[in-house]
Amino acid sequence: MTGARTMLSLAKDYLSERRALGFALKMESHQITAFALFADESGHSGPLTKDIVLNWVQGQAKRTSPFSWARRLEVLRPFARYLARLDPDTEFPQTATFGRSHRRLAPHIYSEREICDLVAAAWRLGPEGGLRPATYATIFGLIAATGLRRSEALHLRCSDVDLDGAFLTVRNTKFRKSRHVPIHATVVAELRRYLAVRARHGALTEDSPLFLSPAGGFIAKRRINKVFQKLRTNLGWTARGGYGAVRLHDLRHTFICRRIQLWHEHGADIDNAMAALSTYVGHAKISDTYWYLTGVPELMAVAGKRFEVFASTVGGGIMTDPKLASSFPILLQRFFIAHLGNQRAVSSRTIAAYRDAFRLLLGFAEATIGTAPTRLTLADLDAQLILGFLDHLEKERSNGARTRNARLAALRSFLKYAAHYDLTALPVIEQVLAIPMKRFDRPVLGFCHARRCRRSLRRRMRGHGQGIARCSA
Repeated sequence: MTGARTMLSLAKDYLSERRALGFALKMESHQITAFALFADESGHSGPLTKDIVLNWVQGQAKRTSPFSWARRLEVLRPFARYLARLDPDTEFPQTATFGRSHRRLAPHIYSEREICDLVAAAWRLGPEGGLRPATYATIFGLIAATGLRRSEALHLRCSDVDLDGAFLTVRNTKFRKSRHVPIHATVVAELRRYLAVRARHGALTEDSPLFLSPAGGFIAKRRINKVFQKLRTNLGWTARGGYGAVRLHDLRHTFICRRIQLWHEHGADIDNAMAALSTYVGHAKISDTYWYLTGVPELMAVAGKRFEVFASTVGGGIMTDPKLASSFPILLQRFFIAHLGNQRAVSSRTIAAYRDAFRLLLGFAEATIGTAPTRLTLADLDAQLILGFLDHLEKERSNGARTRNARLAALRSFLKYAAHYDLTALPVIEQVLAIPMKRFDRPVLGFCHARRCRRSLRRRMRGHGQGIARCSA
């Protein structure tokens, strides 16, 4: 089916389909189009082959590094899946041929002096007393004080700033999320100062941009990058992270790191604080926030010192007393926070499902054996209790076999984790792990007759100018 069409036309159809589903595909669009043009200009026809893919990945890359090749290969992979739907003879490398395609380098963490120098340099921009210096000084200061993404700051409207309530509204940002961002009193004062200047250069209507460009619209990313690069060069900074130069986005990283560092120094409950910080900065997964604990040297040092204090004082008793180290409450907490949330980075829905399973189990255990959740031990979670719990789910809560199996899967996952920390509970754990999943009747899949399938496809494809391959009966 792909043989009669150019790769470019297939690429356009693929991009149109993905954009109709809500994907922006800015970088991906450029790369996939470049590959399609390369394939057509090379005289390629027929189904996609590994040779043409690898020739483009390596031969047309600006940087000859395995990481760059891996990234280009990763961009083409969804497009190859799309082509495989049209032609089963499609070929594509199925393994990580060039290694990892994603990495996170350590960011440059600004010092307080550097942030002050950047804002001061922005105030010295021309024209003196005009809107331009006030705009860039306020943008840089706002990102440093709130951790906003560059695009979030640039797309703020006047109606998104509530100075009386002391918060910003960030709308439809990355991952199509919106959130409120509380701001400090000093940030409120600086925004009032800026708005006084801004009001002299344009009406402060609800839909008007907060940060105004010379043309009267939103400031483009390219423009602010150019201004930042000029100031960075004049200030003569040397990058301290894994990147070759200091970046504007590093202001966001600095905000997050400084906040975590202060919490560590003041002995705050880091796990709860990290959840709040993840929401504040708009991270999609809390594991993205926890990354800073291991990805930034400054935080690794602080966390290491805190752990040494914990191990030698309060934590010393827990670590040396096997009864406390392997206690059920501590293991359950570690399972959810360290194992599921940080190490495995499972989705919030999975964590919620596991939480519900244990909430029901703890309530059942307290009602059955009279032991409060804080006093439960792994030995209490024997096969008899778990079987009684599963029976309770089906008979008293009217759960089906699928739900029963999902609850059992959550318990088994925890017990497999706990087995590494409490060897004395292994016999009990083995008995529970031996409880089988319950079989249930699966609905018989129906099928669509070939004639009806062709008729349905013609209706869907009408107007696209594409033919429909005959379906074999």
